[in-house]
Amino acid sequence: MNHDTLVGKRGGLLSGGQRQATSALDAVSERLVQDALNHLMKGRTTLVIAHRLSTVQNAYQIAVCSEGRVAELGTHFELLGKKGQYASLVGTQRLAFE
Repeated sequence: MNHDTLVGKRGGLLSGGQRQATSALDAVSERLVQDALNHLMKGRTTLVIAHRLSTVQNAYQIAVCSEGRVAELGTHFELLGKKGQYASLVGTQRLAFE
């Protein structure tokens, strides 16, 4: 399987929808889109790149990237248990929305 796909500098070769996905949606619309994506991803290997952790928290594996490398790898709960970068991000995002 080839993961070497050109997306251009800063994603320039991607469409606006491919680049932004759910970033500009309100919470209700985001949930509807996420539910549709979850349905489409069943039984498939899917790579999701996101800053909003609610987008990835149910993933089979989450890779936290830092300085061009995978810094942490695991499920949502495994990464929370490590109390590392992912757990810190979760805490920050919860504070931002509380």
